[in-house]
Amino acid sequence: MNAVSTTRSSILFFGPDLAAEAIPLLDDLGGKGINLCKLTVAKFPVPAGFVVTTGAYRQFVSDNRLTERIRALAESINENDVEGLERISAQIRDLFAQNPIPAALTGEILEGYRKLRGFGVEFVAIRSSATAEDLPEASFAGQQDTYLNISGEVSVLKAVKSCWGSLWTARAVAYRAKQETALEGLAMAVIVQQMARAEAAGIMFTANPVNGNDEIVINAAWGLGESIVGGNVTPDNIVADKATGQVKSITVSEKTVMTAATETGTEEIEVEGTRRNARVLDDVAVKRLVEFGCRIEQHFGAPQDIEWAIVSGGHFSMLQSRPIRGLEVIRDIAAGRQDEILRLRAMAGDRKCVWVTHNLGETLPAPTPLTWDIVRHFMTGNGGFGVSTRTSATARPKKFVKKVSLSLSVAESMLTRIASPSCFGKASHWFTISMRS
Repeated sequence: MNAVSTTRSSILFFGPDLAAEAIPLLDDLGGKGINLCKLTVAKFPVPAGFVVTTGAYRQFVSDNRLTERIRALAESINENDVEGLERISAQIRDLFAQNPIPAALTGEILEGYRKLRGFGVEFVAIRSSATAEDLPEASFAGQQDTYLNISGEVSVLKAVKSCWGSLWTARAVAYRAKQETALEGLAMAVIVQQMARAEAAGIMFTANPVNGNDEIVINAAWGLGESIVGGNVTPDNIVADKATGQVKSITVSEKTVMTAATETGTEEIEVEGTRRNARVLDDVAVKRLVEFGCRIEQHFGAPQDIEWAIVSGGHFSMLQSRPIRGLEVIRDIAAGRQDEILRLRAMAGDRKCVWVTHNLGETLPAPTPLTWDIVRHFMTGNGGFGVSTRTSATARPKKFVKKVSLSLSVAESMLTRIASPSCFGKASHWFTISMRS
């Protein structure tokens, strides 16, 4: 497709001919929209489409005299009142559903859609692109609406209005309150883009989002990526070397369902036969995807969270890219965990064992013999505490001492699952619990 890029008051086309100087500011396109335009200018394989700019959102709100009504409802929100938040969110969204798009604006949107149809595009994906999303300091991923496999002018206009209204979902409103995002200047752009009829799709991180390591992490599943985003399937998880593209580790999951495109939208269908437990990406595909990830990270100058798809012929499409938020915090936590593990190893020495209070000292701060009579039944020796405890008693009358020992391997395993090293705190201090009868 060789889409012609033209800028209008409310429409910006993006395709192979889009020039960098034609891209307006973030305030016009929203986070997702501007990143797609930048990817397009850099010649990455992005399905062509157009952005309905934030100016269209503002015109809709202004022409229908909704500004003050939205402001009054938004300012009455208490983010700690869940039911009230949901109710007010629904009221604001109803304002968008019940009011018409101005005639001139309707004409521009439909002209853009007809131009895509002229290039042979039958189905489109319609995505929200807010001015406050996909930024390094804040990510609204999954909080605003996306409509897939849409066809027909009435359906396109309805989806555009729904995307505008999704600026005011309860989740998005609560998140903005948490981030202390001002109401002034909030607006929503909408992306209308050729639908990628994906054979497989997923998410790629150009830095490990768990520990911050400089490596590629890929989630992959059959069909459209919506099954991963919606949490309906456990995807394959691949960790690959950035420099070589070689697979460092892979977990192939049982993928029981997939999101598939239909004539009327999308639906969840069962994955049949051996595909359930088959790898979605072979080593060659992983290497190609890693190359795309490294180039996109270099282009934006920061680690990226990228949505991708494989379409007919095995070709990759890049559907979205946003900065990975909070990476420095993730790396600090991972470094803290590793420091604590090394300290435990040093304390253990040749004994391979460190005596700790861990959660036992937190949950039983003042135990009695009766407490122990109850708790000991949970320590069966078959697992959990039973594996990691040892018991001894003194010969003193009316007094006994219980010692709880946590093996180094168990300590490391538990420590790596703690969200923050500060949670471990003083748990590595040696101790003896004395319980008087």
